[in-house]
Amino acid sequence: MAVGDKVQIKCKIREYDLDIEALAVIHEFLTHFPRAQDHDEALDIFLDDYFLSHNSNVLDKERVHGVVRSLLEGLAIIND
Repeated sequence: MAVGDKVQIKCKIREYDLDIEALAVIHEFLTHFPRAQDHDEALDIFLDDYFLSHNSNVLDKERVHGVVRSLLEGLAIIND
């Protein structure tokens, strides 16, 4: 299954409204995890963090970008 399809399905299951521009940002985030099985876990972490940060079911580009930036900064700290 394509990454974009996985993202859309997980968002639909969680009843999130996904902006198409936000999908591109999420897809870029998932490229930091080369193994396909890591995509599911990373996506779940992203969606959990997004909801905790914004308490909103609408995933727009700006908010998604902020959560992605925060998660990647945390990942960089762990990897250093």
